Amino acid sequence: MCHLRIRRLRSTRHRAPPPVPPARRACRRASSPSRATARHPRRRWLPRTARAARWRDDFNAFYDHADPKEAETYLRGWCYGAKRSRLEPIKSFVAMVEAHWHGIIAWQQHRLSNGLLEGTNSLVQAAKRCARGYRSKTKMITIIYLIAGKLPLPEIHTI
Repeated sequence: MCHLRIRRLRSTRHRAPPPVPPARRACRRASSPSRATARHPRRRWLPRTARAARWRDDFNAFYDHADPKEAETYLRGWCYGAKRSRLEPIKSFVAMVEAHWHGIIAWQQHRLSNGLLEGTNSLVQAAKRCARGYRSKTKMITIIYLIAGKLPLPEIHTI
């Protein structure tokens, strides 16, 4: 009996619930009733959470389109339908998508992001912070090339 109890505790202790996306979490909070009046709280928010998950999956299908024109048409239709959903977090997400419309469509056409540039910029900023004690800008630029270029430095043996 004791052996079974320990096994049960181990299996439940290491099992963590999956993370809930912010839009679904907001739908749960908005639709959950107060604790005093709730008899079955899960039954009340489950349909809204499922609808939010469906809208999320439909939005993620946008990335599967190979043709940029077809993808733009799909996204336009998705935004049209999502605006008319009764889920406020989804509506706010549509507003954000429309605010960044040109960037999203540009990514669909070129499939490029500025992540590499941002990473290099953070390396340059770190090199500038480290190079405050240098006397000239040429030495600071040399350090930036060494760090951002990821050049192999020779190992110095002091022993």
